[in-house]
Formats: sequence, structure tokens, C-alpha cells
Amino acid sequence: MADYLALAILNSREKTCTILQIDRNTMAEVPILGSDGKSIGTTTHQICYAYAYGDGLKQSCENTVNTVSQLLCNVPIDNYLSLTMGAIPILNDTVGGVTVTIEDDFTGIDDTLVQGATVHLMGEHAYNFVHERMRMPGDDSNTSRMRRQAVYVMALADVIREKLDADDGFALTLFSAVADYLVTDCAIDELSELSADLDAYTLKGFVSIEGENVKKELIEFYPDEEQLQKLVMELFCVPVEE
Repeated sequence: MADYLALAILNSREKTCTILQIDRNTMAEVPILGSDGKSIGTTTHQICYAYAYGDGLKQSCENTVNTVSQLLCNVPIDNYLSLTMGAIPILNDTVGGVTVTIEDDFTGIDDTLVQGATVHLMGEHAYNFVHERMRMPGDDSNTSRMRRQAVYVMALADVIREKLDADDGFALTLFSAVADYLVTDCAIDELSELSADLDAYTLKGFVSIEGENVKKELIEFYPDEEQLQKLVMELFCVPVEE
């Protein structure tokens, strides 16, 4: 299943990038794929299952893209990039590590992540910070982990930008390091060019969908439909000039 879902929204007019973080527990109409990769129906399930109803590669990615698009009022999504969790330590260490402040209690899980401390994450400690949820106290809903993931991505983006400013070829180095963990519909040279273009964009930060967590057999997140439509309008629509 997809543990982390985020949609990067590029505003070419304002040269800004906003990241829409989507709770993996969001209830959605998820296509079920047959052996040929084509949809044989849908089921109402957590959106993370869209990835599971595929081959773990291209089919899973495309099924996830289609499900997210439908959730967001059928807004078109241009490209996808998927990394397995095993890529986190490699990605992290290739950029030289990422510095974050620890807001949660990792006692007994990773004692190097001391609550309240500022830590330079390396290797497995980066993985623990980004991935841990079920063993974390009070994190059944995934809310705390999403906050940590947003903090990590913002810090990671700053480090990558510094590396790109210092070395035009760093994007290729980074993508090559995680190539064995990566599935995307972009060629490596396209990713490298996109990374270079993004250097001109300002990362505005993260937004998320408002809604309610309901604890059943699984934690289910139900979006506020009115707020979701409003968010889609704000993120993807341009007012008509009269």
C-alpha cells in the first residue's frame, strides 16, 4: 500500500510549488484491477489500497493517479513518481542528511530521536522519523506522521536546492542513487530538467484536506466534501478575467 501520498502543484504564473498531502486513510472509490491491468470495478476503501490493486510498479502507480484524480474532482495529473520506503536512507544520505526538530516521543523505537532535540538524520534514523506510525503512541490516525513527513520533505527540499545550486549535475546523482527503488513515467533526463526548472520556484509549503477520522476495523478518513471542492478551486483553478 502507499504509505505516503503527496501531489506537487506547480503554478507556472507565480513560480510557486504547493504540496497537497493526502492522508493514506482517505476513503475513496478505488478501482480494482484484473490480471490484464484493466479495471473490473471499484470498491470504497482507504486510498492507499489503490497502489495495492496493481503490480507494485506501473499499474499500481497509474491506479493511484486515477484514484487521486477522481478524489480531486477529476483534476488531471501530469506525472507520477514512486519510491519504496527502502529508498529513504539512501535518498537522505546522498544529500548529506537532513536536520529536523523531534516533536514526538520515539522512546523504545529510536532512542537517538530525543523529543525536543534538533537532530541531523542519517541512515535508519531518517527512515524511522519518516516511516514509524503503528508503534508511536497515539498515532493510529496517521496525523502525527503526516506532520513529520511534511517537516522532513520541507527540510529535504532546502538541502536539495543547496546541492543543485552548487552542482548542476547533482539531480542526476540523486536519481541514480535511488534508481533501483524508483518507478516513474518520466525519463531520468526529464527528471533532471524538471529539477533544474524547479530551482526557479518557491516552495510555499503543504496543504491538506480537512475531514474526520473514524475508527472502525481500520482508521478511515472522510473528507469534508464542501471544503474539498473549495480546496480544488483554490489550488487548480484560475479566475476568468472579464
